Amino acid sequence: MAGWRPSARALGVRRTSCQENELSHVTWPRGRSRAPWHMEQHRVRAMVGSADTVARASVDTTSHGTTSALAQTVADSLKDSSCEQLTERDSALTIVMASTWSPHGELPRLLRLLPFLREVYSALIICMPVEAKATIASALRAEHDVRLLVDSDWSNGVYAAVTESLAIDYDYLHYTDMDRLLRWAETNPAEFRDTACAIAQADCTIIGRTERAVATHPRCMQQTEGLVNLVTSHQLGFKADVCAGSRGFSRRAVEYLRQHSRPGHLKDAEWPLLLLRAGFTIGYVKVDGLDWETADRYLPQAADTETQRQAAAAYDEQVANWAARVRVAREIIENCLSVS
Repeated sequence: MAGWRPSARALGVRRTSCQENELSHVTWPRGRSRAPWHMEQHRVRAMVGSADTVARASVDTTSHGTTSALAQTVADSLKDSSCEQLTERDSALTIVMASTWSPHGELPRLLRLLPFLREVYSALIICMPVEAKATIASALRAEHDVRLLVDSDWSNGVYAAVTESLAIDYDYLHYTDMDRLLRWAETNPAEFRDTACAIAQADCTIIGRTERAVATHPRCMQQTEGLVNLVTSHQLGFKADVCAGSRGFSRRAVEYLRQHSRPGHLKDAEWPLLLLRAGFTIGYVKVDGLDWETADRYLPQAADTETQRQAAAAYDEQVANWAARVRVAREIIENCLSVS
């Protein structure tokens, strides 16, 4: 299915020029000179460094229980950048969306947001569990640019949504859990567009959360995900939040993941590490828009701050939720360590 190519204006794509610093001489793999972007609270900055250098440094030092000083410097050496004219190459890039969705009353919101999503993406790929209502699947199949997958094994949902995307033509893929995607697009559309731009700067862009966004989550999520991020950041060689349910991938990266990873759940840490070890470029951005989304269920729009706070408090009161979050964290960490 060939999608239309979104315009530069639709994508909100802007070229950034990397300012000189002590690492400006480091080159990217395969002769690439551009670096991933780091966005925090709507400020666009350039990060200069080499992902394959970070990979080598991280591998060389992990066995000694230390994090490479170079890798940390690459992650921390950020300077303000000015946005310049969009290049012809960037304006021609196609970006598709891949998402998993276990519906909880979000269909009206999704249908309302489809025109906006079409401005950002050339195609939409949605994977749903077989238990989803047939009426929802029918509504989506009526949309000519939505590719719907129904997976009988929901634990493979993310793998299916990302790897099945290779059936269509695109340059970059943006994966986000559907409930998070809808809240993000509703509450912070400008940041949403900017992030679609940012994923074209690296083979794998880890999209994390700002401190403000993390603070909206229940405590059981903050504490268990904090452990996941601590372990994964050590393996990556720089500080990152890998638990936000959003990633950007180049087509080449998706092809590599299909060949070198297996179907399964919770690829949050595994996939970036596989790509890092293979020498792909890794980018990292932090956004406000990936704040806690579960409070939105069965509402006509994204929940307000107070509703979100009350829902998080109620979530923490259930011991079963703490146990579930511990299990999830353990599985992600085990997958992370299996790559090393």
